[in-house]
Amino acid sequence: MIFRHRLLYCLAMKIALVTNNYKPYSGGVVSAIDVLAQSLVQVGHQVFIVTLDFEGHGNSCDGLVSIIRIFCPIRFKYKTNHIAIPWFPDQAILQILSQIKPDIIHTHHPFLLGKSALKAGQRLKIPVVFTYHSQYEKFSHWVPLPEIFSANLIRNAAFKYCQKVSGIIAPSSFIYNQLTSCNLQRPVSVIPSAVSQLFLTDVFAIAYNGNEWLAVGSTVGTQPSVFYK
Repeated sequence: MIFRHRLLYCLAMKIALVTNNYKPYSGGVVSAIDVLAQSLVQVGHQVFIVTLDFEGHGNSCDGLVSIIRIFCPIRFKYKTNHIAIPWFPDQAILQILSQIKPDIIHTHHPFLLGKSALKAGQRLKIPVVFTYHSQYEKFSHWVPLPEIFSANLIRNAAFKYCQKVSGIIAPSSFIYNQLTSCNLQRPVSVIPSAVSQLFLTDVFAIAYNGNEWLAVGSTVGTQPSVFYK
């Protein structure tokens, strides 16, 4: 597994990764969190993934990574993805973080559990770092409001969240430029998302214009959306 980070980890830390999406939910954020957690464990940190209980199975472990799931009384599937709605997430997150006492809280969404984790971090005086994974306003079609209004609401809510965290991770220079152009008063660093070694095998290497490239696409068999030489 590969995790590219600018920081040198000198002391073992307790790290809480708080995310709305995790297994069995699928997607790029889930994959990045999974590789990040395993990589942090490999260099000696104690990692907790705090997420929703999508299937009612409760807490578990993935190797040395502890997975803590918040009770969700409403669970269903939308297309192929699991959806879960938590019960009093602010209270649940505060209780969990009070128990595990992490040195740092790393949130992966500015809404729902990410918002609850920020409140808990402020109350417990634990620094909160946020990875700005996506252009969240691009998902405004999920909100039952006219898109012209919902997109602005989502964008403003995400930037307001960024103003309250201790630091922001931008997975690309594009996101970095978007964030810094809004005069954020918080430090922003570009740190590419973790990538599984699976994507660096010869199986995914293709010939393109006479050169060897790594192809990354949203679906196997489709034209790649990103090329890495």
